[in-house]
Amino acid sequence: MRARVWVSVICAVMVAGVTAVAAGCSESRTMIGEDADGGSARVGVGQVLEVTLESNPTTGYSWQVAETPDFLTLEGPAAFISDAGPDVVGAGGSEIFRFTVSGAGTGTLRLEYLRPWEDAPPTDVYEVEITAK
Repeated sequence: MRARVWVSVICAVMVAGVTAVAAGCSESRTMIGEDADGGSARVGVGQVLEVTLESNPTTGYSWQVAETPDFLTLEGPAAFISDAGPDVVGAGGSEIFRFTVSGAGTGTLRLEYLRPWEDAPPTDVYEVEITAK
């Protein structure tokens, strides 16, 4: 009797683990980059919107979120991936922003490339109209 209970518990844990792994793998993403600048993008509610832009933070410049539609939620700070690898100081690369799409709507996503501490206009602007359904 005890062996059956343990087998049932182990099977339930295994099924729950497989379900959790499958759920984690089912996340769908929409990825956009420099080519979407000035254009539009469509995303689905519940998806993750990933924006990848060239950057070189060692110069002091970085992309800053200036405007975002209400239905997009920024998921933490941007990640930086170096083109030259982690051991090369001063190399450029890409900043990656991840937004969760929480509802339907249409709005503008605007990012500005600037030195956050300077009182100067951005050196570059990235703007995309996002439609979520």
